[in-house]
Amino acid sequence: MSKGAFVERLEKPLLADILRILSSAQAQWKAVVGFTETECKAKGELKFYGKNYGWALRFKKSGQVAGCSISVAQ
Repeated sequence: MSKGAFVERLEKPLLADILRILSSAQAQWKAVVGFTETECKAKGELKFYGKNYGWALRFKKSGQVAGCSISVAQ
């Protein structure tokens, strides 16, 4: 499995950092995030999943995990 692109716990990525890494996949990222937030009414938050996976966008709805996280691999 690929190692995450953002694996430093103390270096929380900004949206600009994520979009820079995604390069040509930015539109797909924005579409998935937008759909999840509007249709599923879930809010995305960055969460650190450890040194191998790093930071990922986790979605929560009504305070509970909505069942998905999106991470960026190298």
